[in-house]
Amino acid sequence: MPTLSDHTRLLNLLITLAYKTPDLPSPLFDIGYSLEHIGTKIAFPSDAVVLSPDLQFKSDAATTILFCEAKSGGIENGQAKKYKFLTPDIISSRNLTTLPAQNLKVETCYVCLFENRLDVLANEGLYRWGFPIIFFDGKTLKKDESTGNFNDPSLNKVFSKGITISREPPNTFYPFGQGDSQGWIAYCVLTQLLESWAMGVREVTEDDLIRNSHRFFGYCFQDERNFVKRITHTALESISKSGSLRYTIKPLGNQRWQLVKMTLGKNSEGFVAKFCDEFDKRPDDRQTADLTEWIKEEEKKEPED
Repeated sequence: MPTLSDHTRLLNLLITLAYKTPDLPSPLFDIGYSLEHIGTKIAFPSDAVVLSPDLQFKSDAATTILFCEAKSGGIENGQAKKYKFLTPDIISSRNLTTLPAQNLKVETCYVCLFENRLDVLANEGLYRWGFPIIFFDGKTLKKDESTGNFNDPSLNKVFSKGITISREPPNTFYPFGQGDSQGWIAYCVLTQLLESWAMGVREVTEDDLIRNSHRFFGYCFQDERNFVKRITHTALESISKSGSLRYTIKPLGNQRWQLVKMTLGKNSEGFVAKFCDEFDKRPDDRQTADLTEWIKEEEKKEPED
């Protein structure tokens, strides 16, 4: 079965810090920070490098933007150089925040899992970018003492002290995105298709499916929205053309779908998981997967609930 990526796990962990969640700390919320954007696009006319911070938080009281970059590998020099020259004027002139331009401040930090800390620190040790680097070891989220400090004293205090995470953060804030496999995105959306059928819904739009399965989809910038919409559409098309006798949907045009038959039972989610494993093997995310033969064989093997 497809699973969400470490990158997505990190994003959910960081978003959780800005929301009151049972049994989990919310230090960003407590010091006045809230989520503003996911996958912000910051273009620089002078060259082709576009900055795309994973998360953008804001504090009205501190008039501060906090960009968080989740890393599964090392720091990229071109990216770090752009962050170094990123100014409040650039953010304001491109209307990337609702905060006023006057006294606006910008903070940037890198966040990674403890397992890949050496890759991240190696680049920092060589080039001395000076950004705060935060590690998560599965229990604590904490700034490495050898790396730079935040200018906002409240941020520095929170991350220098460390944040204890007592349980696995939910992935409901950001269940999928560009860092995830096509199969995982398809699994999240198609599971929502089954839930819609169970609730008596017989006609859905692709946007409905995405928004019901992705709580913060509206925070995402257009590139990420387009990517998720493309995967969703091709997954639905693949099911529609598969000839399945248990999961039958028909296109109605304008990205609307009629739910003709959805077999619910103990095997239904398992079937969706297997389907998404097969879906993940496609070389091109724009191409409908031809799963006709696979579905026939699978439906022969698995008795209908």
